[in-house]
Amino acid sequence: MAEQYLDIIDLIQTKSQADTYLSEIELLRNSLYNVKDTVDEKMGKYLSQSLKERILSQCGKDGINSKNDKEFGHFLDGLKTTIQGLKKVTLHIAFEPKSDTIKTIFSWFSVNHKERLIIDVLVDKDLVGGAIIDFEGKHKEVTLKHALEEKFKKGEIKSLLKEI
Repeated sequence: MAEQYLDIIDLIQTKSQADTYLSEIELLRNSLYNVKDTVDEKMGKYLSQSLKERILSQCGKDGINSKNDKEFGHFLDGLKTTIQGLKKVTLHIAFEPKSDTIKTIFSWFSVNHKERLIIDVLVDKDLVGGAIIDFEGKHKEVTLKHALEEKFKKGEIKSLLKEI
């Protein structure tokens, strides 16, 4: 990942956030050659405040002139490519997580994976406890439903029911 964009990438924890920022960046990128508005007006129109602040800060650190359409456009293209290149872990859970839950899950992956990831949360009301995790072609199901299905396949549930 391009180190240049780390402060901006730190805003992103979920695929949904990544998609939102990519849309905002694309709108801004497409508006650069419209001379009607200033760059600051365009940024205010198309970017969230936090993204705008991080982009301006990074441009300042890197000596990028945001008023130079070609230079700034190149910066935005690199940022977009970096966001699109983030690895994604898909997490199937039975509930819509609150922001604190997302932060906790994201922190766990950050500490345990050591590589920048985004989380794609998919709500599956059919899951009974636990989660299904998909990452880099690997699939892990750690749910109560899966555990019960495995026990049923092995005949362990039938013998348990006979005892009752």
